[in-house]
Amino acid sequence: ETGPRPVETYLVGFEGSQRSALLRELLLLDIDYRSRQRDAPQESDYAERFPLDHAVVASVFSESSTGGDVDSADAIAASRDLSADERSDPARALPEKIGMYVIIKELGCGGFGTVYLARDEQLRREVAIKIPRRERFKTRRDLQSFLKEARTTVQLHHPGIVPIYEAGELADGAPFVVMEFLDGQSLETTLRSRQLSYEQIASLMIKIAHVVHYAHRRGVIHRDLKPSNIIIDAEGNPCIMDFGLAERWASEDVEADAGHPTLAGTLRFIPPEAYEGSARIDPATDVYALGILLYLALTGTYPFDGNTFGKVMDQVLAGDPPLPQEVDPDIPEKLQRICLKAMEPHTTRYRTAQEFAAELQRFLAGREVLARPMRYDAELRGRLQNHYAEIHAWRN
Repeated sequence: ETGPRPVETYLVGFEGSQRSALLRELLLLDIDYRSRQRDAPQESDYAERFPLDHAVVASVFSESSTGGDVDSADAIAASRDLSADERSDPARALPEKIGMYVIIKELGCGGFGTVYLARDEQLRREVAIKIPRRERFKTRRDLQSFLKEARTTVQLHHPGIVPIYEAGELADGAPFVVMEFLDGQSLETTLRSRQLSYEQIASLMIKIAHVVHYAHRRGVIHRDLKPSNIIIDAEGNPCIMDFGLAERWASEDVEADAGHPTLAGTLRFIPPEAYEGSARIDPATDVYALGILLYLALTGTYPFDGNTFGKVMDQVLAGDPPLPQEVDPDIPEKLQRICLKAMEPHTTRYRTAQEFAAELQRFLAGREVLARPMRYDAELRGRLQNHYAEIHAWRN
């Protein structure tokens, strides 16, 4: 193997915020690959290669040094479940107040920015305050994009969505978002423990799917569902956060113009139609991510393990990851079928998160599920053709 292609080759044809988002993902993968090859990547190398993207390069190296995932600071905002690298730095000077909120401590600092635990003295409650890095906001448009998350989230009122209380700008122009502070842990940590039964996994995924379906009915597609954006609260209920990449679409309750998929989000959760640019953003976009989450929950691994953007894209477009039962033979076949169905191409995937949840309900009830993944049909046809060939050879 000659190694991954240069990052630059994947950026052709992308401009503006799309290019910045893609470059950030590519750099994270490239740095990880080079580190595992014992080739210590230096920030100065990338700064020289990408002279117009110093802010992106600096952000990625800051994030890499803290061991964070893409937008991991958002997950920190609503959880006390912090890794050693994400805990407060006692040497860092804390602001006394942010707006009307009294700062208690720093929860985490990553590539996106810093998150603080604060006290709302007026309403006597703890909140999390997210302040992004300054280099992310070179224009007024960048600020509006950040505040879009708050505008989207405040329209959604559901116990499974982390509410945003306030958004605005500080005296020095820095934007901030104030959200509920949850006492829980990320889904990422919950899945890493590998202690959930198959029934518990199904029940948890049903709850997540119901929250996603609620957002869809109100015209919001999340587009960045992943373990670090889902918090499990003290009662074991999932709460979804980070609607910064959300898009509007024409739902049954809301009229909006649905756009074409873009390469926004986390590479392994982006559906194939977004790589192809061939389908509109709709509920199936999030259903695909639910399928990836279910695969991860069942197997403990991602279905696509490429270490470069190109490899991940090729694997996603091929759509033939190892079957869950190939990773772990004990996985129930019904759950395997549901998982594969959710990860199919846009036109054959579950159309709604509600359909996905209903299938998991059938599994829990001990009933037959409806999923007949295309992959099963293809393999069945292959077996039949081999069988017919053997019969033909035997007759002759």
